[in-house]
Amino acid sequence: MRSSILEQAIPLLEHLEARGARSALVGGTVRDLLLGIEPHDIDIVTEAHDETLPQLLPQAKPVGQRCARSWLLPGTDRSAQITSSNGTTLERERQRRDLTVNAIAMFSDGTFLADPQCWEDMAQRTLRFHGNPAQRLGEDPLRAVRFFRFLHTLPGFGADACSRQHCSSLRNRLGTIAGERLGLELLRAVDGHFASWCRDLQTAGLLTPLFTAGGTSPGIKPSGQSTSFSVLESICACHDSRKLRLAALFLDRGEPWATQQCVRSVAERAGASLAALCIGRDLLEGTRELIAWHRLPGGTVSPRRLQILLSAKGADWLEELFLLSWCVRSAADTSRRQWMANRRHLVRLLLRAKQVLPLGVTGEDVKGELQISGGPAVGRVLRTLERLALEGAISTREDALRWLRSRKGRVSPDSPGRRRKEPSQR
Repeated sequence: MRSSILEQAIPLLEHLEARGARSALVGGTVRDLLLGIEPHDIDIVTEAHDETLPQLLPQAKPVGQRCARSWLLPGTDRSAQITSSNGTTLERERQRRDLTVNAIAMFSDGTFLADPQCWEDMAQRTLRFHGNPAQRLGEDPLRAVRFFRFLHTLPGFGADACSRQHCSSLRNRLGTIAGERLGLELLRAVDGHFASWCRDLQTAGLLTPLFTAGGTSPGIKPSGQSTSFSVLESICACHDSRKLRLAALFLDRGEPWATQQCVRSVAERAGASLAALCIGRDLLEGTRELIAWHRLPGGTVSPRRLQILLSAKGADWLEELFLLSWCVRSAADTSRRQWMANRRHLVRLLLRAKQVLPLGVTGEDVKGELQISGGPAVGRVLRTLERLALEGAISTREDALRWLRSRKGRVSPDSPGRRRKEPSQR
């Protein structure tokens, strides 16, 4: 079992053991090594007390609360944390691990500490709670959500039926978990096999409680509704954008989206649910915006409006919007003729944008031609030139300079100017 992480972890174990602190690699680090997966982190548990760790590890940095403090070590290309068992033996600490495959400890000499069930589940690729499932879930209800993430993250694993059944009993306990912890688990799942994870949570009755744990109005249908995830599966198959995947989930599981009013309702509820999970503002707003606008590519929209959107939102945003719209309309078996027409307009605009981007006009050119000292007006003028180039009104640097000269004396550097209204979503 060769791994670059062992080259960093073994010296740490030997360092602690040489000073009388019995220590071992634990959890996902050992599990991934045994599965032939390169671990992301070094996770060590030591029998040394918190009070002695600063002397044992003088260069370490303490993080977290005192009751659950870890120590981050410098000089490695991965995060390495050492957690004290605070008087508990490694054997007893291992008994509290959530899953059997996470309850294997490895010492510096290559020997292991595990019970037969751990080895059997590792060999059979079975995901099972370690010990009494009700007790493990009672210690931390979030383990029910993590169970299904591991199920779709660890290669070739299947779920123990008893463990899966106990997860379903936790549907009323998710509200006791901090929104930030739930949100972190959601983001980890979004980056993986998200559609499969959501389907399992829906079947277990955990998906709706997950998104309503913060006390918000339900943004997701209850588990008694249809379990189709057509839009989400299509998005996950072709794109890894977090906001696209989240938008697809809410459109799959939200209210009917046949009218713009329903779409706004889904968008607002999605935003409230994600805010309760402490999701970052950029991701939250990006998800809500895609939901609110997703009907536009399939409706009647003028090339001029697409030009304005391209200038205001950017090509990447429009590409994601068109993809989401296509997946929604495909799932609903709705005509995609207008979508294709709008897509052709967008492609022409993108091709034109690539041709006209190198105008070579700078802020200094603007200030020189308009004889202004600077200020917000320079940025507004440059954005106007970009829009004119996109529309085909100008195509060269000389065209842009001529346009600037025609505006001489008509632009004030101090005037805020009128802001262009955002294009209507209707």
